Amino acid sequence: PLFWLGRQPRRKMEDSRQMRGFSSVISTYDLMIDDFQQAFDPKIFIGKLTSPIFGDATDDEIRKLVSEGDNFDPRPYQTMFEKGIDQLIALQKKVDEEIRIRISETKVAEADHKQQLKELHHKFHSIRTKFQQLDQRISRVSHTAVRTGQQLEAKDMIKRKTDDSKIVIKQFLEFNTGDPS
Repeated sequence: PLFWLGRQPRRKMEDSRQMRGFSSVISTYDLMIDDFQQAFDPKIFIGKLTSPIFGDATDDEIRKLVSEGDNFDPRPYQTMFEKGIDQLIALQKKVDEEIRIRISETKVAEADHKQQLKELHHKFHSIRTKFQQLDQRISRVSHTAVRTGQQLEAKDMIKRKTDDSKIVIKQFLEFNTGDPS
């Protein structure tokens, strides 16, 4: 809709019934948070606010209605904009309260998150310590297994040498006694 700043259209108040609410605003557009969720367009916003005065009239229809009159009565606009300001203040309070609640909830969630992080850090540190201990035990066991294996190999070598020595001594004795059996 078209808005008048300083220009006084000629229209008599007696003929105001054709202008749908020019003399008094019966209802106003109820502002909601959804009106501000998307990109804000002041022209659309003011159009919604003035819709009780002009209804669905186009800019051309409004120009025609206003240009035919002698007077411009600003009272409906004043009433409408005062109600709009009251609604904006109420919405601002509602949004501020929502923000305060969200900040409070966020602080609580952040504290919980920090506590969970501390617990996870403690658990991770505990698991890492246990893993290091397990790794050290595995390392000791593997070193022990290697030493045991080396000792077994050494004893096996001694046993083989002993067995070889027995065979050589047995053959030597057989050769000396002259018994080839």
